[in-house]
Amino acid sequence: MARFPKSETGLSPLFPVDLQAAFDAAIDARDAATAAQAAAEQATTDKQLAFEDLIEKMKDDLHYADLPAAMRCQTSYLIVPALIVPFSTNTKTTSEDM
Repeated sequence: MARFPKSETGLSPLFPVDLQAAFDAAIDARDAATAAQAAAEQATTDKQLAFEDLIEKMKDDLHYADLPAAMRCQTSYLIVPALIVPFSTNTKTTSEDM
């Protein structure tokens, strides 16, 4: 049940202009909060994409480190007892090259 004051002392009239200003301030605050939330969501998405890219690059680096040294270099040397043969991962070796 509503409670009404027993006297009007301490009460002041609220003009429509003041009410409209308070309403506009509340709407502006709501819009700012919505925009901030959208910006935060976009920043979170950007962060996730950056971390996924970092993870992929780190995985590639680890896979590269796991490769034998002869496969990492463009031209390495295959060491066979009493014979050192150039070995390249980019070219096919034929019997004429030996």
